[in-house]
Amino acid sequence: MIPPCCCTQTISNCSISNPWPKKRQACSTRTITGASPPRFQFIPFAQTGAGDHYCFFASGQHDGEMPVVLLWHDQDEARYLAKNLQDFIFHMLLNSMADQDTYNEVSDGEFREQLEKTMLTHARYLTPEQAQVLQTLLSRDIIDYEVALPKGRREAHRGLLTDTELASLRDELIPYDKFDHCFAYSTAS
Repeated sequence: MIPPCCCTQTISNCSISNPWPKKRQACSTRTITGASPPRFQFIPFAQTGAGDHYCFFASGQHDGEMPVVLLWHDQDEARYLAKNLQDFIFHMLLNSMADQDTYNEVSDGEFREQLEKTMLTHARYLTPEQAQVLQTLLSRDIIDYEVALPKGRREAHRGLLTDTELASLRDELIPYDKFDHCFAYSTAS
């Protein structure tokens, strides 16, 4: 058993704390052109398949709400995703419902089953209204739709709601003026 500890990475006026180190991995502290005290504090709680981190933005706490940001591993920039964890979970579930994994040939049945199982474990973290919206979406038929891309291109998608519906529900149920805004957290590169 690994004793609990706190791993911190400081990157030029920025601190990333990880109180849950990976199993069998030594705890470490790494400083890269750091300043003391750090200007930005991030607490990672999840990682994307590409190695980016979903973090609580401790330095951005406002009115008791701690925003969730995406901290890119290959850029010195972070993107606001939600004003708190509850809204982040709702937003991520909406995204999941709007985008069936057709690349890995996930069947319609598997797609729906995965979403239903996720709802069973995550509904308790949502408001009753958010949970009801997601349950209503789960009762829909799966649809094919296209997403407009730059330069007139279009991309095929499949899910329980379109990207336009997703944006509308997000704006209505979890409005956040900083959503999708980016900020530089380091000048290291």
